[in-house]
Amino acid sequence: MRIIGKIIFVIASFFIVVGFSFLLLRHQSDRPLQAVTANSNFSQHALSVYDSNYVSLYHQYGLDLPPFYFSISNLALPDSFKYLPASNEKDFLIYWCSKTGNAKALYNIYQSLCTFHNESWMIPPSQILNLQRCSNQIISSRNIDTLNFYYAKYYLLLPRESKAFAFLNGVKKINLDAAWKQWIPAFHFNPNNQFALWLSDGLSNGNGIYARSWISKNTVGSALKKPMLITFIITVITMLIIVIFSVVFSAELFLKKEKRGVRTILSALHFLYSIPSFFIGALLVFIFANPYQLQILPANFSFAPLVENDSISLITLLDSWTYFVLPIITLSFGAIVFFTSMLFRSFEEEFSKNYVLSAKMMGQSNRTIVYKFVLKNAVYSSSTFLFLLFPALLSGAVVVEQMFSIAGIGNLLITAARSQDIPVLITLFGLIGFVTALSFILLDYFQQKIAGRLLSTKEVKE
Repeated sequence: MRIIGKIIFVIASFFIVVGFSFLLLRHQSDRPLQAVTANSNFSQHALSVYDSNYVSLYHQYGLDLPPFYFSISNLALPDSFKYLPASNEKDFLIYWCSKTGNAKALYNIYQSLCTFHNESWMIPPSQILNLQRCSNQIISSRNIDTLNFYYAKYYLLLPRESKAFAFLNGVKKINLDAAWKQWIPAFHFNPNNQFALWLSDGLSNGNGIYARSWISKNTVGSALKKPMLITFIITVITMLIIVIFSVVFSAELFLKKEKRGVRTILSALHFLYSIPSFFIGALLVFIFANPYQLQILPANFSFAPLVENDSISLITLLDSWTYFVLPIITLSFGAIVFFTSMLFRSFEEEFSKNYVLSAKMMGQSNRTIVYKFVLKNAVYSSSTFLFLLFPALLSGAVVVEQMFSIAGIGNLLITAARSQDIPVLITLFGLIGFVTALSFILLDYFQQKIAGRLLSTKEVKE
């Protein structure tokens, strides 16, 4: 039952992270589509909200749907107003609905504005310019009397056979009598929503809109496969270096703690931890990759054999090892400094306990005591940091990957954010959230099983 509970926790964490990310990304619904059209084969005029291509894409990408299953608005502000394609007219509706409470009248006005652009060919050319001016004046007006004046003028200029005229026929004037409705909350259940569309597309084997990258048009899985593998390799190697170097370095510092320079080194570690990783990376590039300095290591990961090949094998990894050196040092620097200081304090705390005194009485040397007995319990004290290190490195690789041109998850995350590639962004957030939740599960298992054995062994020795 405990294992089932942990599995439920991981799955629930994944959906919570994905759902929350989805709500944040889709808060302003018109921006993703503008990015898609700007990066596609459509011409620049397709960005107009009245263009037929734009309207078709707006519906195809589900932007006319509410983002999630449930939403809260108020009686004066219908939930659908937030997802209309024209941002200036959407703001107009939201503003005046909250002021007047007359949602129906304002929705008719909006329909008339949209219909006017679709049927302008039916309206006499002599009136089109006046109607366009009235439309702009209606949108920009922030005075109720001025709004009614332009609204009436716009209504009278429309031909009686116009659909927009039929929309406005039942509305003669906007007033402030129902403004109190803006304070009444309304709860909406949205069975057809953007999140459900994304979820169904994700299970459609790459056939849906949300199953493919909006920019590259590849499936999300293929877009993430190689960047995820590159970042995973760098992160695993970095973790091994952090753990091995920190354990040995902190143990040797502790064994030589009576010497004069050890306390100076510990004080320097606190200073080094405050140095940001991008500064360390820039310094390493200046020293080791600068043609006017040493120039013994490459700084541009995009030229590595690992990037040139479609498949990653042991041979390509070995051929690309020099490209890993500077990124791994930059990524591991801060964690090594912090973990070394933490282990040193744990050594000091453990070395004052009874089982250490018993080992000394048995004739064990300090080095044997530290590496054979104290180290296991010191690592247990720092296990929380150790198990949360992997997701921290995974999400913290953004700066390092940008600095060294690494085509990993961090670089892909920034590229997807700039281009509003929603399917890739949501999958990346969900992946990082899943790894973080899984790290908590492994931490709990370690503390209950493995660490429990270490403590019981220590108690027996005492």
